[in-house]
Amino acid sequence: MKKKNIMFVIILMTFLISMSPKAEELLPALTVQSDTITSSYQLVDSIPILMYHDFQPNSSNYLTVLYDDFIEQLEYLKNNNYTTITMNDLYLIRNRELLMPNNPIIICADDGYLSNYTFMYPELKKRDMCATVFVIGDHIDRATNGEYIDALGRFTWEQAREMNQDGTIDIQLHTYKAHTQIEIENELVGIFATPLEAEIATDYKLRIDKDIKKNIEVIGKNLGYFPVTFAYPYGQYSTIAEEVLKENGIEFTFTTNKGFLQTSGDGYLSDRITVSGINSFEIFKKNLENN
Repeated sequence: MKKKNIMFVIILMTFLISMSPKAEELLPALTVQSDTITSSYQLVDSIPILMYHDFQPNSSNYLTVLYDDFIEQLEYLKNNNYTTITMNDLYLIRNRELLMPNNPIIICADDGYLSNYTFMYPELKKRDMCATVFVIGDHIDRATNGEYIDALGRFTWEQAREMNQDGTIDIQLHTYKAHTQIEIENELVGIFATPLEAEIATDYKLRIDKDIKKNIEVIGKNLGYFPVTFAYPYGQYSTIAEEVLKENGIEFTFTTNKGFLQTSGDGYLSDRITVSGINSFEIFKKNLENN
């Protein structure tokens, strides 16, 4: 009788084990819910952030990438299993509202050029990829009002809404009207990162605080959300600028220093990789390998 009972227990246990989920199937759920992991943000050590500006079909320069080159770069990312996320996704991942995907990468474009809407947006959309555009708020306002800015043009708020509403393009901060330079001691410096001539520190802080508040306001008014990331014009920054941005709820700031975003850091003064129209495809690939 005892032997029969023992055999029955063994058979029952074997059956239950065979019906149980495998350990690896449970792991993702356990990882998400575990209090021992702050978030999935640090499941990767670093994230490459590709910085673009303008795109053109037939001519390129340091800040303008050819259409065909951009398409080749996107195909390389797809074929090598990169997963694009936006800056807003990055913020949500760090705050445990999204999971970090495998092999993440961020594509961004600075300024808000019209080609971001006419070319970059549809190329990303057809590949189910996404990107962030850091906009100069005043330029988007003026484009919306039909004003001429320069030959490259800028997209409008209506176009920004179209790109944003389907999840392809995330719009973030690049100053409202402080993306210009002045010459100080024979050196060009950005006016967001440097006081104007005879401007004392308190006045400088008030000026850039007003500018960033206006940039936040126009994005909120036109797109309905609070932007939390900022790209410094010309990559130039200051201690006071960092202080102002933090006081205004900005969670990540970006320079133009070459490198990857390190998830072990606090997100401020993070590096990016400039994708230049004068560089070869081999350099593009090499930049993704160098962390």
